Amino acid sequence: MPKDAIRKSKKREEILAAAETLFLSKGVRSITVEEITREAEVSKATYYKYFSDKQDLIKHVLEKLFKKNLHKLENIVEIGKRDKLTYESFMSVFDLDEYEEIFQSDFIKELQTDYPEMVALYTQWVMERRLPKYQELMRMAKVDGLIRMDIDTDFLIQYTVAMRQAMISSLHGSPYYDKKVDLKEFLRQFYDLYLNGVVNK
Repeated sequence: MPKDAIRKSKKREEILAAAETLFLSKGVRSITVEEITREAEVSKATYYKYFSDKQDLIKHVLEKLFKKNLHKLENIVEIGKRDKLTYESFMSVFDLDEYEEIFQSDFIKELQTDYPEMVALYTQWVMERRLPKYQELMRMAKVDGLIRMDIDTDFLIQYTVAMRQAMISSLHGSPYYDKKVDLKEFLRQFYDLYLNGVVNK
């Protein structure tokens, strides 16, 4: 890659990194382009070479976060193919502690209220790119004895999609969702019910 192209790519990544840091620490609503350029140590002219506006930047930050999450899932599946899927690697897919930074501000809630089209786009990425890999993981987990043999994995995927949509609906203002509930704890309980059910065996 030519030096000029490398330099431009580096500038773009610096802006993305600065925006990600600010969005995850303070949310998206209050952050301005001026703050992002100051954090990235670039001019506004440089910023607008790569991003048309704040929403365009949010889209690319979300894509970066999505790819990071997808890459983790792909690695787990590939390692499982090569060796054998372990309980630890399977459960790490549901480890919320790894995404602690996302829960440190109102980042997710503000996306829901201020940029619903970005949430819809992220959901589209999940359905088109992450879900097939997740389905592959579940089939491997069944073969390797990590989930019940009597479970139909195709049904499990449909159940997963339905539960995800229900969770998003809850976060959009369902009367059954207490706004004071910590989002991370809400998701932790959701995953606990998803993986373990409610019956005391």
